[in-house]
Amino acid sequence: MALIDVQRAVRSVCLDAQPPAAALDELGEPNVWLMYRELARTRLLGEIQHALPRTCAAAGTERMEQAFREHLDRDPPRTRFFHAIVGAFADSARAQWQDPASVPAHLLDLLAYEAALWEVSDLDDASPEGAAPLCELDFERIPVVAPALRLLELDHAVHLPASDPGSGGAAATFLAIHRAADTERVRTWALNRSSHALLRDFALGQRTAAESVPRVAAQLGQTVTPSYVEAVCETLAQWLESGLLLGSR
Repeated sequence: MALIDVQRAVRSVCLDAQPPAAALDELGEPNVWLMYRELARTRLLGEIQHALPRTCAAAGTERMEQAFREHLDRDPPRTRFFHAIVGAFADSARAQWQDPASVPAHLLDLLAYEAALWEVSDLDDASPEGAAPLCELDFERIPVVAPALRLLELDHAVHLPASDPGSGGAAATFLAIHRAADTERVRTWALNRSSHALLRDFALGQRTAAESVPRVAAQLGQTVTPSYVEAVCETLAQWLESGLLLGSR
């Protein structure tokens, strides 16, 4: 067989819901390949369980394993990077769990949250090559947010520890998932609606801070008053201290 034919046969044996007999015959030694199939699938599922522990607990073993089987059979990972397998599964499971009557109410939000934690843990924390040098925050320049950052808008407080009485409860929840350049630790910052919208606008990298502040206020039906500007300045100072905001370009 040509190499591409071997690859296709191995893929079918490992990922299809049922390993095709024809593929097993082509590869030879079916018992060896069936053992390899089991090892490969166990390793993939183990990575997902490690990355999404609370999602797995909330979904239950049967639902998780069913989602995993369907993911491999219908929409398998298409990456050579093992870390990216979790994100591929999360996308697949999110599509499978769209019926609100069939899953716990907070499950999709929990999946999004844990998948974001996992993604940010491996994001590049360096500025893009060729980017203009940073300067101190200047309202007349474009603000620069941390590269290793994801913003979530959820309907449940899934960021609270599982032991917290409010964990998973229905509540408008705005989060910044962030990893600073000098650490491997991923942190979760709970924001209010206004600060979340402003940070999201900053992250687009299209407007100066002076343009973003009134634009976001107008979107939220808020009025830019001296006290509003003072509150924004306090928030920006906190973002600079925490590393969510790096400066301006």
